Amino acid sequence: MDIKTYHTDVNSTHITVSNGEKRLLNKVFGLLEERGFKIQTDQRILRESPILADTHWEGIKGQLQF
Repeated sequence: MDIKTYHTDVNSTHITVSNGEKRLLNKVFGLLEERGFKIQTDQRILRESPILADTHWEGIKGQLQF
C-alpha cells in the first residue's frame, strides 16, 4: 500500500503533511530557506493556541508570507 505523505488540492494553496513524515516537511522548509524564506512557528497560533504550535508554521520573505 502506497501511503501519501502529503495532500494537496489543485484548487487550493494548502498542503498538509501527514503520517509523521517530518523529513519531507524539513526538506521543503530547507528548500524555502535556501531561497531566502524565514520559517518559524506561527506566532498567532503560538499566542492563541500554544498546544498546536508544534504543527503550525509561517514563512516570510520580503512581502511574501505563508
